Amino acid sequence: MNITWVVLDDITPGLKNLSTYNRVSLVVPYMPDTIICSTDEVVKECDIIIYQDRFELHDVYLATELKKQNKKILIDISFPVWNSKQPNYNPIKAKNFFQLAELSSCIIVPSSDYQSNLEHYIADKQIKVIPTRFDFGIQLNKNEFNKLSSLREFNVEQSAKEYMNIIYEITESNTIWTPEKQRKETKEHYQDIRKCIKFVGNKSKHVHIRDVRDGWIMQVFGDELAQLNDRSIKFTSGRAQDFNADINYYINWTNDKPCLNELEKTKCDIILFTHFEHEHFVEETRVMEWSDLFTCMSKHGEMKLKERGILAKKISIIEGIGTSTKVRKKIAIGWAGRPYFHLGRKNYDAFIKLSEDLDKEIFKFIFYGRRSGVKSLAEKMEKNGMTVEILGDDYDYFLKSIDYYLSPSDMEGGPMDMLNAIYAGVPVIAQDVGFFHTLKTKEDFKFKNYKELLKFFKLKEKSKKKKIKIITPYTWDNFRLWHIKYFRKVLGLNEMDK
Repeated sequence: MNITWVVLDDITPGLKNLSTYNRVSLVVPYMPDTIICSTDEVVKECDIIIYQDRFELHDVYLATELKKQNKKILIDISFPVWNSKQPNYNPIKAKNFFQLAELSSCIIVPSSDYQSNLEHYIADKQIKVIPTRFDFGIQLNKNEFNKLSSLREFNVEQSAKEYMNIIYEITESNTIWTPEKQRKETKEHYQDIRKCIKFVGNKSKHVHIRDVRDGWIMQVFGDELAQLNDRSIKFTSGRAQDFNADINYYINWTNDKPCLNELEKTKCDIILFTHFEHEHFVEETRVMEWSDLFTCMSKHGEMKLKERGILAKKISIIEGIGTSTKVRKKIAIGWAGRPYFHLGRKNYDAFIKLSEDLDKEIFKFIFYGRRSGVKSLAEKMEKNGMTVEILGDDYDYFLKSIDYYLSPSDMEGGPMDMLNAIYAGVPVIAQDVGFFHTLKTKEDFKFKNYKELLKFFKLKEKSKKKKIKIITPYTWDNFRLWHIKYFRKVLGLNEMDK
């Protein structure tokens, strides 16, 4: 039975990160047939995979593949990434954690407090506690630190035993961990632990992200780039340059001290360009002379760089910059009143036809009214799969919620609700009757029959679908994937190296 720990991408023997060092590097020498690994190929050859503080999208993809191969997956956590009230909470990592949790056989946490808290979020998974010591100086405030201060002193042998017994349990093995199974403990294990660890890796290149923590959108870029993972490239990040790296990638422009024009040249310097500032022309010119290559956020950025004399071959346009929202607003068609089913002039059947003919992912209807006829009309439309909301209390909220007010009637004295919609500034769609005959503007739409009405909304539907199609590739996953391909190209790594 082969066991591997999947840890932070840049882990090497002697890593200073205490949570990873204690929970992985120290216990591995006492866990039989166990290695620390950084390559997918080796991980796939193992039977038991333990993810330690790994919550990236790449981990989810790999774990999904491993699960299909009937591998056993454990998650080992140092911090409560699932809890939005905790310091350094990251919603992306939390989402990835829950996906990994679904694939796992057991989740291991360092304290009973974390265990009880996690049980509120995940009810159908084994959650075990293996205590350890922590360096929470930066991560937790004083009160949170004091809560965990009762944890026992870290015991390498005992922790290894607990990990192994969990593994034996989930594999339904009759084996029991015994001291004879551990590797011989010597003073040298603590003096130079790296001699006791079989570290598997093949990172031939190094890309360093110069990440300025300034609260600007570029900090979000830095957080996303910190998740990059590639077999052949070691990725690091920090405020300082790394003169040993093959590439230094600067995700700020000239807004921070020290500014880019004040830094020294490294092996290869690539600038993520955003925009120019009129008052910084001289400094910007120095940076452009100093940089080897540029990435920019759009074709407009490329154009501006060319205007300042940058050659096209030095410029690449980033694909897939992510959005910060999951909201996708549907076009809301509103109507208020009574349908008067017995009166043909109200043409209420136009709503039912539209619920059949319009894309349900693009449109929805919002009705205002308390009478049973409104609910009956909505139910007929919902049978066609259309979303229909009925509001009956806040009339002003109704007017604020709709994009168009539709009155399909072919004969009206008003109606009063149309008058209110016009006052509220809502575009009105109607036949040339009642108030509409006098008050319509170019913003409104006049139709004579259902065919013209449907054509109007189909044009809106087409325009909305085009917008959705254009924005679809703009995801953080694509942002990271583009950068990996870009760095591989710059570094001369071909497809066979992947």
